[in-house]
Amino acid sequence: MYNCTTNFMLNYLKNTEIDKMRWNELVSQSSNATIFCFSWYLDAFCSWNAIIFGDYEGAIALPIKKQGPFNVIYQPPFIQKCDWFGEMPKLQEVLEVEEMILSKVDYLRFNTNLKLFNAKMRPNYSLPLNNNIIEINSKYNLNLKRNLKKAQNALMVEANLDEVFAIYLETYGNSPFVISPEEVKLLTVAIQKNVNNFKLVKIVLDNKTVAIGIYVMNIIGKRIHYLLGAPTNFGRQNGAMAFMHNEFIKNYSSSDWVFDFEGSAIDSVARFYKQFAPIGEEFYEVEASPNIWFRGVKKLYKILKRS
Repeated sequence: MYNCTTNFMLNYLKNTEIDKMRWNELVSQSSNATIFCFSWYLDAFCSWNAIIFGDYEGAIALPIKKQGPFNVIYQPPFIQKCDWFGEMPKLQEVLEVEEMILSKVDYLRFNTNLKLFNAKMRPNYSLPLNNNIIEINSKYNLNLKRNLKKAQNALMVEANLDEVFAIYLETYGNSPFVISPEEVKLLTVAIQKNVNNFKLVKIVLDNKTVAIGIYVMNIIGKRIHYLLGAPTNFGRQNGAMAFMHNEFIKNYSSSDWVFDFEGSAIDSVARFYKQFAPIGEEFYEVEASPNIWFRGVKKLYKILKRS
């Protein structure tokens, strides 16, 4: 147990020490918790420990791995951010969270809703679906409306994993940002174990598959997260990705669901999302390197990489 100088009592627990039932109860009851906070979702994509406030009144998951001899907190694939959820800490208590994290790791870089360490703001875009589809569509920009017209004869149907990854790798296989074979395996297993939480779709136009997408559904929090997708060349020319997102938006319109595009610091991607007139929900990318030896190794690696 880590007893703070304030009344804010923190525990740093290893994964095996966490009461997963109580953890998931807290996630389910927290208005600010996302699907990325559930233990089953975290278990699917990373090893993680946690800081827990009091008697499971607030918490944050900390994805951790070994990088050589060093302990590192990082942002795993398919998990946009690791938010503090439940009772939120005040400023002094945030400093206690920082102190605890620094005592456990040699380096950290991850996304969260707490302003920790050297924090950089990162964009996220979401669209509340409480209006009807006509009202929602009326706020789209003209370019998006034109693209939706191009795809007006398209259909969205269920897809299987083989179809999804075939199109994805065909489109992005040469990109430096393409997901790795190991990440494909992680996502495949997660989907197979939790079929009710994932939607795999394809867009068909002129009897051809022109785009694919994977969405993860937070059924308790009523939030749709766009996880992964790709158009073919023909699909890109005919608004297939815009059509695919709009089909989800249409299907869940006039409800208390939220469509989450997820954020992107890539200008072209951000411009595409902004066409839907979403609201901004910024989060923090935080970084710190308390271990002098890790900083030295990292600096040497950068020098060697440039040479």
